[in-house]
Amino acid sequence: KFPLQEGKGSLQLTGSLGKVMQESAQTALSFILSKAEVLGLSANEIAKSQIHLHLPDGATPKDGPSAGIAIMSAFVSLFSEKSLPGSFAMTGEITLRGQVLPVGGIKEKLIAAHRYGKHDIIIPASNCLELSEVPKEVLNQLRIYPVKQMEDALHILKIIPRVAPPTGSRKGSIAPIKPLSKNRLKLRKDWDQGIFPVH
Repeated sequence: KFPLQEGKGSLQLTGSLGKVMQESAQTALSFILSKAEVLGLSANEIAKSQIHLHLPDGATPKDGPSAGIAIMSAFVSLFSEKSLPGSFAMTGEITLRGQVLPVGGIKEKLIAAHRYGKHDIIIPASNCLELSEVPKEVLNQLRIYPVKQMEDALHILKIIPRVAPPTGSRKGSIAPIKPLSKNRLKLRKDWDQGIFPVH
């Protein structure tokens, strides 16, 4: 980020990003600007900063909504000056209301995260049923954090304190879910109702 003395800030995106990914970055910035007070950030600083987001390997075109939650987390990390934990990987589409929506390719993404040594994974809660497709030898070595709201992801990453419990959860902190049980119908009902594993 480059603070500006006068005028309005801007967002510059480089790295051969497609239209959908560009929109994800713009949505992430709008979200943290609207939620600045809740997130402990300065709305004035955000509004007056020139932000440059670059995704490496610029010769390779990149697109899709899956990076939305990662881009949002990076922006909050930037303005809060708090580093993101290196053990985490994350995927999820985001909305202006702060929702985390399901994405495709969960199996492939978790296998890739495991290959690169990431063991704490944040995914959209709506993608939980697809965990049954992930090889057990991979899934057993991962800690999966399902979220429905972007604030929950930031809490898990310890970027912000918990503001309110996730929708439908009981008291306690969010815990990683274990490998799927065979009772998939019950599991689906729990996640649809927003019931998160807690301890």
